[in-house]
Amino acid sequence: MFAISRSYLFVALLCGVLLTSSGVQAANVRGLDIHFTDIYSREVLYHYLQNDYITALSVPAAVQDGTTSDRLLTNTDLLLAQAYLAYGLHNNVDELFRRTIDNNISPRLLARTQLDLAWVYYHRGNYRRAEEILTQVGDSVAGDLKEERQVLLGDVLQAQGRVERAVQAWGMLTGESDWTYYGRYNRAIALQTLKRVDEARSALEQLALVSGASDEITALRDKANLALGNTYLEEKSFDRAQTYFERIPAGSPYYREALLNLGWCKSLSRQQQAALVPWQKLQAGDVTDPQVQQALIAVPYALAKLGNDAESLERNQDAISVFSAQLEAIDAAIISLNEGPLLDQLLSLKPDPKSGGVKLTTSFLAARGASYLVDLLARNEFQAAYSSYRDLRVLRRSLTGWNTDIKSYSRVLQTRSKFAALSKQLDVSRDRISQLLVEVDSLTDIHKNYIRDLAITSLNQDKERLKQYLGYVRLAAAQIYDVRFVKQEGRRP
Repeated sequence: MFAISRSYLFVALLCGVLLTSSGVQAANVRGLDIHFTDIYSREVLYHYLQNDYITALSVPAAVQDGTTSDRLLTNTDLLLAQAYLAYGLHNNVDELFRRTIDNNISPRLLARTQLDLAWVYYHRGNYRRAEEILTQVGDSVAGDLKEERQVLLGDVLQAQGRVERAVQAWGMLTGESDWTYYGRYNRAIALQTLKRVDEARSALEQLALVSGASDEITALRDKANLALGNTYLEEKSFDRAQTYFERIPAGSPYYREALLNLGWCKSLSRQQQAALVPWQKLQAGDVTDPQVQQALIAVPYALAKLGNDAESLERNQDAISVFSAQLEAIDAAIISLNEGPLLDQLLSLKPDPKSGGVKLTTSFLAARGASYLVDLLARNEFQAAYSSYRDLRVLRRSLTGWNTDIKSYSRVLQTRSKFAALSKQLDVSRDRISQLLVEVDSLTDIHKNYIRDLAITSLNQDKERLKQYLGYVRLAAAQIYDVRFVKQEGRRP
């Protein structure tokens, strides 16, 4: 109560300073300059900019005394919508959008918030609702927002199996932003799905030659080269495939796959010695990487083709040892997740604002089998659950703090008879907070168990893959032993 009063005073002073200068300064919200002129809007803004979403959401209810449903949709409501979305409360945002729009609302902030809501529905699999929102946005928005809308519209249409319409949506992109390049890549892959091979290759060829762009677009360029290389590899056009694989530089996220497939271009061209060059370079990498693991299989395969059975057998035995050790590490990770230590480490990772994921720590990566969870941490399903889990933890701390404050205020009021009614109201609020704490704890446990199950499912998938790899190298080693046995039997008199 007293904290809110102090923040009102701070915002009032801030507004006074700004208003005495050259007009009201704009605030940066999601990269957009938006004006908030009244003291209550700036109270919400103050807490929003500090990522204190719970307090930001509590201000309108306290100020407007339950009359929010009758108001027009304003910039402040869009700010609240951003806070609601941060907590996964997309239904509350839908409720806000049922209001009549204020004439002074920022069209770009409105479009930004609608796009954010559409992304939420897209990731939750509600494609029809996402499409409805994108239709409301329309194509009247300009710049990056317009291109983002077209990319998301294409994604939504493709997710519904309407690939032709998705290709049309992506084909309308004409800008030079990162969104345009993402849309062009998606369009090229969709064209491949539609068997429009020449159009797909032409689109990928254009992306494969992009230069001087951001890191994201450079990675997209490498991805286009990889897609072209894989296409020609499948068609057994090994020389052409090699050209695209060799364009991908070391340091690219697609470099290891390019090395692996470059080796296959050589091997399938009956150039086993040349195939060993990229494969041996690759097998020196992190043994938890799937491409490195495949190289551990490919190297002894090439050596056997060259007739070097002794070294091939030795490399197969090395691979057996590596895969066996990795299977043990995965089993240890699954046990640690079930018993708690690794799960606690996983849930204690901090958000990374730059990547939108989490910051990996040395201690986490040092845990046995934890490296196999890195890919999972980048997936939308994990990030959504992880974000909700952290929000629930924040909410619990806030509720606990409010409960403590109410107890203190209640003790003070109990000594003064004229505040007896208010004291009873505080007791009711305290009881409600106690109920909410039980609900929050229950939801927290549900999210915690869901994240644990996601991690274990991901590890079991890696485990099955490694079992297959182990089977390959054991079979290859057994075949070499069989050949040796036959040769020895043939020498006997």
